[in-house]
Amino acid sequence: MTFLHEDWALVITLAAGDFFLGLVSRSTCGLKLWIEFCANNTKFREDPRGAFLLLLRIHAPHLLSRLSVSFQLKCTLAHIKAKPVSIRADSKSANEPDHHRVRKIGIMTIQHVVDKPSRAALFLVLEIKDGCEQATRDMLTGFAGLFKSVNFRYNEGELYTVVGIGASMWPRLTSAPLPNRLKEFEAIDAAHKAPATPGDILFHFRANSYDLCHEMARQVLDQLGDAATVIDETHGFKYLDQRDLLGFVDGTANPLAEEALDTVLLGDDADYPRGSYVTVQKYIHDLAKWNELSTEEQEKVIGRTKADDIELDDDTKPSNSHVALNDLEEDIYRENMVFGSFAAGEMGTYFIGYAKDPENVMERLRNMFIGKPVGNYDRILDFSTALTGTNFFVPSAELMKNFDELPPA
Repeated sequence: MTFLHEDWALVITLAAGDFFLGLVSRSTCGLKLWIEFCANNTKFREDPRGAFLLLLRIHAPHLLSRLSVSFQLKCTLAHIKAKPVSIRADSKSANEPDHHRVRKIGIMTIQHVVDKPSRAALFLVLEIKDGCEQATRDMLTGFAGLFKSVNFRYNEGELYTVVGIGASMWPRLTSAPLPNRLKEFEAIDAAHKAPATPGDILFHFRANSYDLCHEMARQVLDQLGDAATVIDETHGFKYLDQRDLLGFVDGTANPLAEEALDTVLLGDDADYPRGSYVTVQKYIHDLAKWNELSTEEQEKVIGRTKADDIELDDDTKPSNSHVALNDLEEDIYRENMVFGSFAAGEMGTYFIGYAKDPENVMERLRNMFIGKPVGNYDRILDFSTALTGTNFFVPSAELMKNFDELPPA
């Protein structure tokens, strides 16, 4: 079927919306039918899933409630991944030599920064030996191939990967301009301390089961060989019904669907479009001290009820509760994971926060450690100690794939 008039296609599509939406809710065949139905129309030809979601938002918002958040996110991701953007030259003069500017690259894709929660994770922070920068460039360029080799065999495991590059590592890899907001983590020295720790490369691997994270790490580390040393390794897992080891639900405040993408992704006008920034911290908890508190006292530390995860009202919630000090206008996206070792006697939370501006993360940390006002620090720090703190830039998947085309350092 070929539509000769786009408006008629829109009318027909809307009229058929409930029918096809019903098919979608029952099987993936419905989605395929809907996409095929729209494929001959110019509005939908390049990006049917993105157009589908946009269509519903504009013309039939009452139908959105019948779509899962997961499906909405997939449509939004498809829409963004289909947008043709390019890495622009930096703000210096166009007359400068090519090695001072970033080469334009075609269709932009993103790393797995925002995807549905996983049950298992592996966080690796690497130090790259001097003189091994080319091996690292080769790893970044070939990373997509390694991912495909693992994911193709076990795609039901839903493996998601993110690679980050540290502030001191970037100029060792390329003379291309440093990402605009990438800088070393700023240590905080107050009543409680947030240390700054080194890190050249971050790997954040997530899957339904840990074996896929392990296999992905094995492949990458085998390629790097002696070029890299693992300086921090944390095996994370989802605990019971999305709780941390303090017993409270973690991640409630995360933005959803396209709001999450707006929170973490740099725009098309950024120096490196569709990239992001990430901050990692490793916290250990004094669970014996924590468990001395009554449930009511614990709820006042966190700012939410323990059983049903309801935020306390303003009259009940203390100003130094974790929720109160993290209630800021600019959002971040967290992928925190629980970790623990009975042998080492360490139980804790691996904090990982993504944002298009790392200052959004740092503002929260200053509120927590310094306090707002000064001295009114986050009570959770009386029971939790930060061991690490490192910032990374998350390049787009397309930039990684073409990293060998960036000028060397």
